[in-house]
Amino acid sequence: MRKDVVHMKKSAKILVMVILVCWISTAMAAGSGNKISINTAIDMAMGNNQKQNELTDIKIEEYKINYDEAVRKAPYTSITSYGSSYNRYVSPIVTEKVYEYAKMQKEDANRLLKLNVYKQSLGLIVTYENIAYQEKLLEVDQKKQQRAYTSYKANQMSYEAYMGYEYTVESRKDTIADLKYGLDKKNMDFKILLNIPLSEEDLVIENIEFTYDAPDTIDLQKVIEETITSDSNMYSKTMDVKIQEEVINLTKKFYEDDMAVYWQNEYNYKNAINSKEVALVNLEYNIRVAYNNLKTKYNKIELAKMNLDIKKNAMDEANVKYQKEIVNWDSYIAAVNNYRAARYSFLTNEYNYMIAKADFDFLIGK
Repeated sequence: MRKDVVHMKKSAKILVMVILVCWISTAMAAGSGNKISINTAIDMAMGNNQKQNELTDIKIEEYKINYDEAVRKAPYTSITSYGSSYNRYVSPIVTEKVYEYAKMQKEDANRLLKLNVYKQSLGLIVTYENIAYQEKLLEVDQKKQQRAYTSYKANQMSYEAYMGYEYTVESRKDTIADLKYGLDKKNMDFKILLNIPLSEEDLVIENIEFTYDAPDTIDLQKVIEETITSDSNMYSKTMDVKIQEEVINLTKKFYEDDMAVYWQNEYNYKNAINSKEVALVNLEYNIRVAYNNLKTKYNKIELAKMNLDIKKNAMDEANVKYQKEIVNWDSYIAAVNNYRAARYSFLTNEYNYMIAKADFDFLIGK
């Protein structure tokens, strides 16, 4: 066998070994900085958001005092006029809503912060993987370019054909440069989200093993019913109806139906009922859409896994044939690239599912 062929096969074996064995370490090398887990990033964001929570707590304490005061005064308040009756029957409900809703909004804001940190962390991990994936493709492209150059110099390939390989290499480099530029922006966005200075060293999110259950394990109807009772917006709408119901009762007691205030309050009451009904429909709709999206994303994982297995078997078969010199290096490396593409596709489908699951959990109050 020719020495150059032997050397070429050894180089190919080394390249494939790097591709298959060192994927994760290369992906992590795509980002340089302090490595942290997703949970650590979430804790960091929550810690750096403490001042905002303290400000919110001050307002909540104010609302609590207003509520306690309204409840304390209510039994001793006269009911001889609309205004005094309002203070007795309506003010306690209004101040209760403001107080409880503020607490719910604080919890929602903290959950949203955690959600965004989680989603951006996963996005960074996928970006690391994509850069590593493209860099491995670049190694193969450069290897092909070198082989093409040898053929070109030996007058076995035209200049135009050789330049096609040159263009592929430069195009791949441009793709990697774009990805790294995008990573720089994502790193800055991540720092802003975590409320840390942009001048600080980039944070590198440690790789994680995706774990998930099939959406069919979710009792959708139960989830909808539980969310309706715990959702902050539904609480607000329910309390609005309760408030306006008390207001219209007082209105009918103290005003005649030929007065504008009567019909204004009647409108407010009916509008509160309608607003609650619309919110209820929208909430159920959003949950069902999110659930269907979850099922779609899960099915894509199943298909991607099937494709990954197929490409893995094809790569293994190509490897055996290559070792036996039944197929050439180009056929072998094509099978490796197909496997690599299938692996990255599987990863991105897992990522899409985890994002969809996180959005679904946030929607239902988890």
